[in-house]
Amino acid sequence: MRERKMAWTAMPATLRRLVEERLGAPVTRHQRAYGGYGPSVSLRLQAENGARVFVKGAGPESNEVNWRTIPYEQALYESGALAGIAPAYRGSVTHTGWHLLLLEDLGQGGRVPPWTPERARAVMSDIARFHATVKPPPVVLPLPPDVGGNWTRVASDPVTRSAFMALFAPGTGAAAWLDGTLPALRAAEDDFWSAGRLSPEVAGRSVFLHADIRSDNLRVRDGRLILFDWAAAAIGPAIFDPVFFLPSLVAESALDPEPLLAHYRAALQSHGIAIDERAIDAAAALTAGYFAAAAGLPVPPLLPRLRMVQKAQLGPALRFATGRLGLPFPELL
Repeated sequence: MRERKMAWTAMPATLRRLVEERLGAPVTRHQRAYGGYGPSVSLRLQAENGARVFVKGAGPESNEVNWRTIPYEQALYESGALAGIAPAYRGSVTHTGWHLLLLEDLGQGGRVPPWTPERARAVMSDIARFHATVKPPPVVLPLPPDVGGNWTRVASDPVTRSAFMALFAPGTGAAAWLDGTLPALRAAEDDFWSAGRLSPEVAGRSVFLHADIRSDNLRVRDGRLILFDWAAAAIGPAIFDPVFFLPSLVAESALDPEPLLAHYRAALQSHGIAIDERAIDAAAALTAGYFAAAAGLPVPPLLPRLRMVQKAQLGPALRFATGRLGLPFPELL
């Protein structure tokens, strides 16, 4: 099932005219672009003069999150900090009930999967280079504390626990496994946060994070990583990005995450930034908790594919976290 996406021809004539003024010519080709999980506007447009753009934004069918994050992304693009690591920014268009960003159209080239070990290592190296060299602009927000606390939610909220337990086959002893491993998972996750703030003993150096790296949010163009969808961008520990990314990569490739993470750490170390083992354990527990607390919940009406993708990433995230913490790994449905 696909998300609802507004067609170019269904948009108000005034809005289309404003976009065409930006492009310098009438639009001759238009296509809805599917991807991500939300009800955002996403279109590929080509104008009579050959100009091509990818349009993303918020409109009448968008949700509150979409409306909040589009101005944030615009501020990030306009800061200039994303040059070279994101699609080129071509401006914005606003009209009553609409807010659109015009970006370079990356097309379909450089998509993943398929993954190869070489491509995966190259992406990890580029993530490390981004963390080490791109200075966060003043508009970037800190990584929010509510990213964590999910194992506590699984432990204390009956609805969340029940939804998580429903992901396991009957008779597998999942409830006993959860009760036995929750203390260690919660302790590791809490190591990432302390009284709502990043624990300095595990945080290390704070860097500019994309904070939502997945295969559908990246391209590899001319051997170089390009990231888009910057709505979750934040300042926080470098380890968050690669560990949060690994479940997506592993689910699509069956590659071993440990060598890839070691490659990232070596690349980051070449820039003088070290990652503590304890930080990896904490980030792994936090990531697994994020998917554990969400994957089994009801499907949001405007995000029909979200739970399916979260379920696919839960297994790799949970296997990685339990492996790092020396805990047993349960089989999911």
